[in-house]
Amino acid sequence: MVPLFYNARSLWARRLSTGLTVVGLGLVVFVFSSVLMLATLGWPSPWLAGASFFLMGSGPVLWVIASTTLRQAVTPAALIGRASAVIMTATYGARPLGALVGAGLGAAAGAPWCLALAVLAFALQAAIILRSPVFRLQRMPGAPLHVPA
Repeated sequence: MVPLFYNARSLWARRLSTGLTVVGLGLVVFVFSSVLMLATLGWPSPWLAGASFFLMGSGPVLWVIASTTLRQAVTPAALIGRASAVIMTATYGARPLGALVGAGLGAAAGAPWCLALAVLAFALQAAIILRSPVFRLQRMPGAPLHVPA
């Protein structure tokens, strides 16, 4: 069983580009989780909501790991702390603004519009990132050319 797993992992690693695995997985999770939550408006189900919450909770973890790995690979060692501080400040600084927009929209138009806006925002984020050079990465900068089997 173990050799089969390692062969499948090796084939998987050779088939998919770094950009697709690093960026694509996070994008799929974000967009899919928001679509699932929006779907609960038409099909109220604790299973749909639970799946959405699970993906919404795990998606950011995947995204942070992948983006931090990439950022550390391309940032000079002397600037890694500064780059991480800028990203953290922007991330944590945007949260209250997002909460304010969500609360304002929710109060004015209701929860369905908030969920629809979330789907659109994640889809816009995905579209921007899919058009970026990051998505076309074939391997992590500084990584060996061959994946060990």
